[in-house]
Amino acid sequence: MRETSLARSEAATGDRSQCEENMETFAVLWEKLKDENENGQFEYSDSERPFSHLVRHKLKDKNGHGVYVALQKENGQVVYIGKGGTISNNGDYKSQDIKGRLTAIRGDQTADVWFARVVEQSGPITIEYVFLPDQRQSCAAYVEACLLQAYLREKGRLPAENKAF
Repeated sequence: MRETSLARSEAATGDRSQCEENMETFAVLWEKLKDENENGQFEYSDSERPFSHLVRHKLKDKNGHGVYVALQKENGQVVYIGKGGTISNNGDYKSQDIKGRLTAIRGDQTADVWFARVVEQSGPITIEYVFLPDQRQSCAAYVEACLLQAYLREKGRLPAENKAF
């Protein structure tokens, strides 16, 4: 399987802070990930419709671990950066993939309530997702951290719905 450019860069240099030193913008990193890996997107605009049903419908034939970004449809502003895929100490992914993470409880709210609130506050959103290759080459947590770091470096803050990093 192919490695992402983030993983190739780190492997080539052996530098564990590659995502910080890379100094690419969030937009450049995100576009590279989409160019190099299977990806897709869908929109959510009706807070009265259950978000989890939409996710299951749009990703019904898709399974995989990776990263995703929620963007305001109107202006492309990043609202949230997330991942689906935690690796156990044996090197295998736990069961929650992107579809599972998008439909999981967030704090004390169901995904339906959480995403409906985001749409009510931000307007319609687009969810873009990227499936990553083998976890040993492109760990979802690492790629998410690089995206968050790039965003933080550019904006001086996290996306509105990312509460901590």
